[in-house]
Amino acid sequence: MKNRAPIFFALFLLTHIVMGQSSSYLTQLGVEDKLYSDVFKKDKTIWVHMPADYEEGNGVVYPVVFLLDGGVFLPQLASILHAESPGFMPEMIMVGISNRENRTLDLTTSKVDLPYISASGGAADFSEFIITELIPYIDKNYPTTPYRTLIGHSYGGLFTLNMMLRHTNQFRNYLVIDPSLDWDQQKFFKELMSELDQLPFKNTSLYLGIANEIPRFSDELTLETVVNDRSDFSLNIRSNLEFANLAEKMESEEFRFGWKFYEDELHGTIPLISMFDGLKWMFDWYTIQSPSKFNHPETPIDELITMIEDRTKMLSDHFGYPVYGFPEDLLDMLGHMNLEMGMPEKSYKFFKINQKYYPEHENVYSSMADYYISIKSYERAILETEKAYEISGNEEFKEKIKRIKSMNKK
Repeated sequence: MKNRAPIFFALFLLTHIVMGQSSSYLTQLGVEDKLYSDVFKKDKTIWVHMPADYEEGNGVVYPVVFLLDGGVFLPQLASILHAESPGFMPEMIMVGISNRENRTLDLTTSKVDLPYISASGGAADFSEFIITELIPYIDKNYPTTPYRTLIGHSYGGLFTLNMMLRHTNQFRNYLVIDPSLDWDQQKFFKELMSELDQLPFKNTSLYLGIANEIPRFSDELTLETVVNDRSDFSLNIRSNLEFANLAEKMESEEFRFGWKFYEDELHGTIPLISMFDGLKWMFDWYTIQSPSKFNHPETPIDELITMIEDRTKMLSDHFGYPVYGFPEDLLDMLGHMNLEMGMPEKSYKFFKINQKYYPEHENVYSSMADYYISIKSYERAILETEKAYEISGNEEFKEKIKRIKSMNKK
């Protein structure tokens, strides 16, 4: 029986992937939603993609990722979260923002007069829409927490940095992918560089992905030598590298910065890998530590409970609101796993902490009843099952009570 523990732990992760599939599609991405904007005097389109284990009305709330150019990049982001959560990052609501109309106008930070650009410089209005209309709309209509991430590529990356500069701490994480910092002859870039060290960051993370555009304009320049080039072609990559150098020097407890130069990726190919790397980096603290201890039958239960409670504190500190160290179904799985392995004392502790964390969920009482059945304490098992029925009204618990009573007569 000792080899079953790792199998159960792996199955917990797999169920969260399988549950995201429907009977008609291999996968479905994003439900279209609209909200009327007073800023723009028209409806604005968004796509909302819920976590795989979402159940309406179950009381579970989620962090939110806001994704610019959502109609293009939402499938990529959803693939990453489906693969990596909840093992390596939290399950999150994804909000894809449509930028198919007026993209240049909405995402750029200043107006330029160029024949091939019809309208620009509307970032202030688009920021107002996101802050005063979109975020409140999402918070009102979906089960959200105040922990938010903003992701943008190209002009979207420029906009994301502008949001960080002009509306600091609206988001906890900023994932910026090859931003167009050459816009308007570096007008915003110069403002960013002069004001960055004055921003009142609070537990903020910023990840920057830089594409290798050097081969598009030079066969001789390298990452090391491009910083000395003065051609217009290299202006954007030079701006990004200079910004990375400054941000790296500013790292502190309140401002965490990571970046990577993607030598094998171009401006158009970098989004997927940058989102993957950036989110993994942002949530490198999220992964359960020492899972082998939970899989090892000889690990003392008090040590395991301490690890769960320590993780609860760590997650709550990072998110800024109470977050329990393990989800209910994982604690339940560990409890039943130990029952099957003939260790009821361990299972009791897992079921007990599950009741502490999730006292309004009927399953935690039904599982505790399973423990009492295992030690033939049938009266206690009935009391726990009655509590489950009281919460849910599920007739299955009445049937379970009948079964327990019949056991008690034998």
